[in-house]
Amino acid sequence: MTIEYSEITPDGKIVTLTEEELVKRTRDAFFSWLFEVGKLANWTDDETASKVSDPSWFFCFDDGLKPEEALAEARSKGVV
Repeated sequence: MTIEYSEITPDGKIVTLTEEELVKRTRDAFFSWLFEVGKLANWTDDETASKVSDPSWFFCFDDGLKPEEALAEARSKGVV
């Protein structure tokens, strides 16, 4: 079974992505987002990379929080 995802681009074209393409796009976007969180928190690259395995960061990303919001939430909970 093949899973596809379709979206309409800003110029009105319909683009269909395979599951693999969608996973890659999501992964790349999450890594970029987490890198921004790390810059805001003044973490080293290794410290930022260590957060990949903590699902709470992905949940923040998936919920649409901006890096600043995610970091503020983590700080308010005493996580960082």
